[in-house]
Amino acid sequence: GCVVCEKLNVGSVYVQWGRKSCTNSHKREYYGVIMAQHYGQQKSEYICVDWERAYHKENSNGNQNGALLYTTEMERGSADEKAYPHDHEVSCAVCSSSLFVYTRWGSKSCYSKDTKLYDSFMASSHYTHQGSGYNALCMHPQGQKPPGTHGGSQNGALLYGVEYENTGAVDKNHNGDAGCVLCQRMNTATVYVQWGRKTCTNNHNNVYYGVIM
Repeated sequence: GCVVCEKLNVGSVYVQWGRKSCTNSHKREYYGVIMAQHYGQQKSEYICVDWERAYHKENSNGNQNGALLYTTEMERGSADEKAYPHDHEVSCAVCSSSLFVYTRWGSKSCYSKDTKLYDSFMASSHYTHQGSGYNALCMHPQGQKPPGTHGGSQNGALLYGVEYENTGAVDKNHNGDAGCVLCQRMNTATVYVQWGRKTCTNNHNNVYYGVIM
């Protein structure tokens, strides 16, 4: 099942990946588990599914063999294994903030006028797997396991830490484990990417620049 809701007087509703509760004095809207397609199937998206995992009113409980969702486990390697032990399921918390929240990929600091909420590591699917999710997640540095989790592969969706790879003239930090930071910004409705630019046009402010990866 699913529902679309409206939250008044809020700057951002966003996910703290790996948490059951929200940090930084932000309000928790709900918590659940990260789910996606099986790692051996085709790519879907990592999403935060409510702990209830409610079904819709015409539910049949039979195997219809259509789209499928599996809980997600963190795998060892480039991830923070102290915060996210190998083969344990990963939780998520949807949080709301009065200010706008965005992710800065590949950095541990925020734009000088913005507030850093936390910095951590990037996670996504394994480069050889057809399935799991296509999107990158900025994991919370203080992971909280969902109730009932335990070690041992449950053979569902999988998450791995991300590494930078060298391919050409603009290379940097080959095989380095990629970092990320969540930032909070005042007096802003949104931040967005101008693909192919180092500076912003239309009199918009530069928050940071980088390379497409």
